[in-house]
Amino acid sequence: MKTHENDLGAVDAYIASTAQTIAQKWITDIRNQVTELIPDVIQKVSWGMITFVMNGNFLHVGAFSGHIGLYSGAEATAWFTQRYPSFATSKGGIRIPYDQPLPLEEIRVLIQYLGSSRHD
Repeated sequence: MKTHENDLGAVDAYIASTAQTIAQKWITDIRNQVTELIPDVIQKVSWGMITFVMNGNFLHVGAFSGHIGLYSGAEATAWFTQRYPSFATSKGGIRIPYDQPLPLEEIRVLIQYLGSSRHD
């Protein structure tokens, strides 16, 4: 498969394979946010996570045992952390524990930021 082609079957399979129902719902909600805001985004599985591509990889979403991880790179994570300091982050990722509500509005803001930073 070429890197600029959708692999929706692999994305659907990733979601179906997650062990926790909450992870399936959250990833689907995040996916819906991305595709609503950036309709022409490419979706595939890369690095063992769902990957959204627009002028390069711009967001990876992964389901883990205790959290969802959003991996958008160090710059976007730093931008997000300045606005929403209560979220646990690493150098390039944001962790959202399953025992907290999914912050869809904050994720929407992140997606908008990522989308605007990827338009040439």
